[in-house]
This record gives sequence, C-alpha cells and structure tokens, in this order.
Amino acid sequence: MTLCIVWRSSDGNVHFASDSRLSFGTVRCDAAIKICRVPYTIYDAAGPGESAPVESSGDLGMAFSGSSSVALMTKEALAEIVRDLQGIRHVHDMDMDGIADVMRRGFRVICDNISQ
Repeated sequence: MTLCIVWRSSDGNVHFASDSRLSFGTVRCDAAIKICRVPYTIYDAAGPGESAPVESSGDLGMAFSGSSSVALMTKEALAEIVRDLQGIRHVHDMDMDGIADVMRRGFRVICDNISQ
C-alpha cells in the first residue's frame, strides 16, 4: 500500500512525502521514487514570426500510487504535455486550476489507453 502526503507549511511552501515500497507479486523492495518534479511553461499567444512571451513557468510536484510502470509512463507523458503549453490570456485558464485540468484530461486519455 502506498502512502503519499502533501501539505503546505505556514511559510507557504508545499511539501511532499511518500514511502518507497515496490511490490512485484510476493517480492518487495524499497527503491521506488513516487514523488517527482515536473517543469511547466505556459506561453502567451504571439503573431506570425513573433516569439511567444512566457506567461508563467515553474515546477509542479506529483505523487503516485499503484502500478509503478503505469505511473512512470503517465509522468513522462504529462511532463511532455505541460512542458510547452500555449494559451490566450483571458480566454484560457493559465492558473494552477487550468494546468491541473489539462493534466487531468491528459491523465484520463493515458489511463484509458493503458486499460484497453
């Protein structure tokens, strides 16, 4: 069983903690990395031939449970999705809720494809 904990401290920082147990049938080892950093960049719209200005960038934290192979594939796919997002200010949500929605929709597609 996996335990992942996320909390915000009084200084506003977000912290992640998890166990490291992997299970393969009856074999178990403590070598899993269940917390990872995923960098993101959101670009604003730009005209033809213009470079798009960065609207927002930073790092997201992700914690996983369940199948480690599915978690790794999901993390890598989601990292590609949020690495270079583009939106139009006042049309797209460029806040954390908007990023989380993009990731949730991507996660859903990945899980649906894996479970087929």
